[in-house]
Amino acid sequence: MKPTNKDTKKPAAKTTKKSKAAVSVELSKPPKREHAGRPPIFESPEEMQDKIDQYFTECDDKDKPYTIMGLALSIGMCRETLCEYAKNGTFSDIVKKAKLTVEKSVEERLFSGNSTGSIFWLKNHAGYKDKQEMEHSGVQTVRITSNVPD
Repeated sequence: MKPTNKDTKKPAAKTTKKSKAAVSVELSKPPKREHAGRPPIFESPEEMQDKIDQYFTECDDKDKPYTIMGLALSIGMCRETLCEYAKNGTFSDIVKKAKLTVEKSVEERLFSGNSTGSIFWLKNHAGYKDKQEMEHSGVQTVRITSNVPD
């Protein structure tokens, strides 16, 4: 029995092979944006440096310790954004020097009495580590056995 078209109950039409012609479709591209993402907070490295200097001066005037979070908030950004600015060639030296100034301040607090918090901060934020050295002396014998059947 031949296949039929359900609507008309007529035999189904035969399909023939046709050559496929190449169809060219030009897709329109979205307009090019000058800047992706949020606009920069600082237009120049000097503007950022001025804000950072203001933060350190304010901390000195109020006898407050320098912190990365305090630095970030005082210049109008979150800590993660500050880290992204450290990767930007234009601002990287400024951010790295500011972070080193904070780290230096934390190191100096190690010698002021209660150093537990400073040690914790240096280990978790500045890459410091405890180092344990183990020294072995004497002769040690090592026996190697095999469980392979003969």
